[in-house]
Amino acid sequence: MPQPEPQAQPQPVPATPPTVADITDLILITGQSNALGSGTAYDETLDAGNERVFAFTDNGWQVASLQQIWDRGWFPRTDPDTDPSNNFSLHFAKQVVKRNPQRVVGFILITAPGEPISHWQPQGGFYNEIRNKTSLAISDLPAKSSVDGILWHQGESDGRDDHSYGDTLYSLIENFQSEPWFGVGRPFICGETASLPVNRQLQKLNRDNNPNTGCVAAEGLATLPDGSHFTAESLRTIGRRYGDLYSDMIQ
Repeated sequence: MPQPEPQAQPQPVPATPPTVADITDLILITGQSNALGSGTAYDETLDAGNERVFAFTDNGWQVASLQQIWDRGWFPRTDPDTDPSNNFSLHFAKQVVKRNPQRVVGFILITAPGEPISHWQPQGGFYNEIRNKTSLAISDLPAKSSVDGILWHQGESDGRDDHSYGDTLYSLIENFQSEPWFGVGRPFICGETASLPVNRQLQKLNRDNNPNTGCVAAEGLATLPDGSHFTAESLRTIGRRYGDLYSDMIQ
């Protein structure tokens, strides 16, 4: 009896790369120069992008790469093609995707290097910049009307363990929650400075019995010689810590 000819096995259909229409997690990231990351090293392998991570750039939404301008305050990063600097935003987003490959992350970066927390007061010009840039970024996303979380990395210009900082931080969270593009019930995560006493105020977000607020540790992270700014490896690490905490919060 003749043997049946072997049937050709169907080949897997290549997955279609995601687009901005597929973003599941839209994140606003703001703070001082450690949120900016300028002046740090870049490694083509460690700092490679991911097709499931998008950034709002000078040219609109694009697959995130450290060789883009995400924030015009990114001094002295004047030529990202030849002088890329690190940033924890990319590593945060890559960690979220690593934890859950079904997610697609888009982030908006708006920073104010060297500024105290009062710079974010809602009647100020910078806060209006945040409103405007966030609204513009959302308007280019067909499936999004609000951000899904906020990452806050600030405190170096305040420094002290001062209860007024903690009070102002909670007021800032309430201000963000009043925005139509954020609201309550979504993660607000801060990160410690390298070593300043203000960390004790930031850590309160881990003890306030609010499941939507938290703080990631800077323990063990190296700094540049100035003692305040994180190295590239530290930015990678704290980015992953942000990603882990955010992923735990949204489970």
